[in-house]
Amino acid sequence: MISGKPQQPRTTRGILFAPLIFMILTVLTLASCAGYSVILKNDGEDNLTDEENGIDYVYCLGYLRAADIYAKPYAKVTGPNKKQKMKLYEIPGLDPKKWLSEDINSVAVPFLFRATDEKEPALGEFASKIHVAFTDELSVVIDTIKDEAVIAAIINDFLNGRPMPMEHFPAFAAENFTFFFESEKYPGIYYVLEYFMDGDGNCYLFDRWSPRLTPCGVNLFELEI
Repeated sequence: MISGKPQQPRTTRGILFAPLIFMILTVLTLASCAGYSVILKNDGEDNLTDEENGIDYVYCLGYLRAADIYAKPYAKVTGPNKKQKMKLYEIPGLDPKKWLSEDINSVAVPFLFRATDEKEPALGEFASKIHVAFTDELSVVIDTIKDEAVIAAIINDFLNGRPMPMEHFPAFAAENFTFFFESEKYPGIYYVLEYFMDGDGNCYLFDRWSPRLTPCGVNLFELEI
């Protein structure tokens, strides 16, 4: 003989537990998003969408990067797989609805993202200063070029100089530096080019993303910085 209260049917149990399960999942989802101002969706091609605010972002090529970022992540990016998931940060001096960056302190080539209604900056807009660093130690700035005429000459050499075939690329350069061009119009963003000198004293500018290699008439070692 069976004594005690009759058991509840399984279907009733499911109905009772369903709201609880939903609440737990909701709490976990909110917790995973805690600390982020924005959640962005990655379409798998690194095009990002802020559905809540109706903003689309695209990534800039590697010659553009953030000069600085705030410590706290601003946006969490979700995507179809782990490679599309990332944290993005605000850039001091720039509107996060226009510009966001990966962590410049832990990513070798951090992505810089711009809103689709923001045009991609050109090198000619980065004529304020040039910070010079050793390419194998980018975090250490060894000099800063401030002379407007020198900066204009370097920019002109790259934009208007005759591109050289890549076989002229000085694979074993005697000196190898990275130039970080600063802009008044885009505070917080650098335009990045590499600068080489070969064993014969010939100087070159190189953008590995184009790729474009041009002679440079400015000898870094002859400048009075």
